[in-house]
Amino acid sequence: MRTAQDVIDENLDDVKARMAAVEAFYLEARLVGRKIRSADIDALNSYVLRDDLRWSHPDKMTLIDYPFESDTQRKRRDNKKAPYTVDVLEIGADRRNHRIPTRKRRSAYENWYVNHHAKARNKERRRRYNAFIKTQPVVSYSLKTGE
Repeated sequence: MRTAQDVIDENLDDVKARMAAVEAFYLEARLVGRKIRSADIDALNSYVLRDDLRWSHPDKMTLIDYPFESDTQRKRRDNKKAPYTVDVLEIGADRRNHRIPTRKRRSAYENWYVNHHAKARNKERRRRYNAFIKTQPVVSYSLKTGE
């Protein structure tokens, strides 16, 4: 029983011959009922596309209709790209910063100041509320007229 590495070790030069060898391997594995690992599938795909993956022409992406990039070619292409930062998206044509504002951390003095004044306001509110809910004198009115 052949393995994926056996197919790759044949090292065929013609693309159609490589495709036929890989298809024969898949058919044999399917007839036997053997499961093929995803790593083997990737290796066989790279074997079939070997010529396209090895061709390292710098303008390969524009010369071929359906180009394939190897990992090293993709990394090289990514390194050539201009850095795309998020800041560009957040600064408008009017040169204003339109990003979502972030909260500033308060200093210890600012925390003390806010708490001090909040306590003072709460003390005044509590005084007015207690005066409002305190028992009020009962006022009675007489609606009889003529007496």
